[in-house]
Amino acid sequence: MRRASSSGCIVTLAKAFSCRFGWGLAAAILIAGLVSRFGQVFHHPPELGASYPNDSIACDTGASTHLEGVYSPAELTPHLGGTPEGSVPKAVGSGGIGKPYFRRDFNGANNGQTARISASLLAQLEERAADWGPCPLTEEERHLVRDCEDQRLDGFTFFQAVLIAGGIPRRELDAYQQMLDEHAQAVKTVARESPDELSAVRNVFGYLHRRVLTGGYQIDATNPGITLKTGRYNCVSAAILFKLLAEAAGYPTRIEQLPTHAFCRVETTFASIPVECTAPRWLDEVLLPQFGLATKGVSIGSRDYSMEDDLGRLVSASRVSERDWRLYEQGRTMSETQIVGTIYYNRGVDALFSRQFDRALFDNIVALRLDPTNQSAKDNLLASLNNWAIALAEAQHFPQAAERLYWALRCAPSAQPVQANLTRLFRQWKTTLAREGCAAEFRTEAEKGLRELSSIPGTESVQTNLRALLAE
Repeated sequence: MRRASSSGCIVTLAKAFSCRFGWGLAAAILIAGLVSRFGQVFHHPPELGASYPNDSIACDTGASTHLEGVYSPAELTPHLGGTPEGSVPKAVGSGGIGKPYFRRDFNGANNGQTARISASLLAQLEERAADWGPCPLTEEERHLVRDCEDQRLDGFTFFQAVLIAGGIPRRELDAYQQMLDEHAQAVKTVARESPDELSAVRNVFGYLHRRVLTGGYQIDATNPGITLKTGRYNCVSAAILFKLLAEAAGYPTRIEQLPTHAFCRVETTFASIPVECTAPRWLDEVLLPQFGLATKGVSIGSRDYSMEDDLGRLVSASRVSERDWRLYEQGRTMSETQIVGTIYYNRGVDALFSRQFDRALFDNIVALRLDPTNQSAKDNLLASLNNWAIALAEAQHFPQAAERLYWALRCAPSAQPVQANLTRLFRQWKTTLAREGCAAEFRTEAEKGLRELSSIPGTESVQTNLRALLAE
């Protein structure tokens, strides 16, 4: 994840509450940039700064309105795609397992401090968002989302689903399926020729890194189809492809999630084996030494890889700490439809990072429709609304900014940063209208705001602030 800088133009929701992902929503009153990014199950590229590049947004007049010290930009929950430790510099939300900025239950469910957004409210928000701008989903994606909502895939295979969620058009699916089928046939032979189960799993994993994951790690390489073409991967695409190949070889495999990371767990007759799919030497230099196991055959690792590159801060020498092994026991098993939702969550992170608030909002709505327990998607949905409102306020589009904050409060009434931002918005609105000689218009807008807030429990303090502004 990325942390918003202390100066800027966006409002931060990530810290006010409490994602293999499970984390809480927390609020930071900072003025800065947006967000954080899902290897996208999620790492962040070192070259991308934590703060948003612009400290102000140009108004229609061409001037720039600086709201330093006024609004609270939302820090975003990061991509799913990183390491368990969230080792990317300045990661937001994860901050490393050892020193998180905030914490949630690892099982992905809310911990009682934040409630899920109801399906009906989510549907209402999606309908309203369509009035703010066209839905960015293709017709094929809409069919996919409807198919996934019963938590089963009926009209699509899992591989087709993740490709479509990643943006691959249906007409290109057959070509990607052919690529996958060729690899699947190869690993069947590899597994069949292996002397034992552990060797078979190890050899399938070695094949994945020698023949598929050849282009290096890339934070936003979530789409496994692109990985098949380019070799670039993150932990999501690597986990998806390992799952598909391991199962083709006859070994049931599930994907598990930590707050900013995905890994696999493959089932054999003798053990359930955690597999770090982005670490080429994982089995040879970490897992096997950890348990004193050995296999027959050549080493998987290549001299081109270093232990530091492979395992980062997760391991020391060839052994994983006791704490890290406990971490692998806390992963949340993800269903196929939840994995599809995770891809949309990562897309939303990218959209927020580029200030495409409308697209980010739709992507996080879809992520929550497919996985209502994804607290990170809720955090980033609120950040989409919150930071969008700040951008609109800076351009002095006050009514539109207020509406997005009303919706944020409907989704999370006790979000203190949103409440504070709404008060600040009305204060700026009042000052601007008074300067233009339209003070009476403010009363109309403030009274409208009070009517909106009266239907949202938990917003009494904001209502009190608006009444105070009216009385001034």
